[in-house]
Amino acid sequence: QADQVREVDGRLEAVEPTATVQGSGQESDAGSISVRSCEHLGHTTVMSATPYDLVVRRVLDVDEPADAGLTLTGLNLQGTWKGQETPALLAFTRNG
Repeated sequence: QADQVREVDGRLEAVEPTATVQGSGQESDAGSISVRSCEHLGHTTVMSATPYDLVVRRVLDVDEPADAGLTLTGLNLQGTWKGQETPALLAFTRNG
């Protein structure tokens, strides 16, 4: 979780977090990718890359299950915030 600050009258003040995110991977899972294309499909953005595609859900339907009804086999990012105590799926990878 990153610390957030804002400048007020020339000094930085801490901002309380309003959301928490949790990824399914480890730092060692990160690596470079080569993006082939980026496409907006409805409320999602799909970045086609090698070796994985990254799917970012830009608009969330909070009535969906946390996994958005998908069978998640790759890495994913889920978040919670006030009023959304059950983790919501924000982004995930799939084989590219």
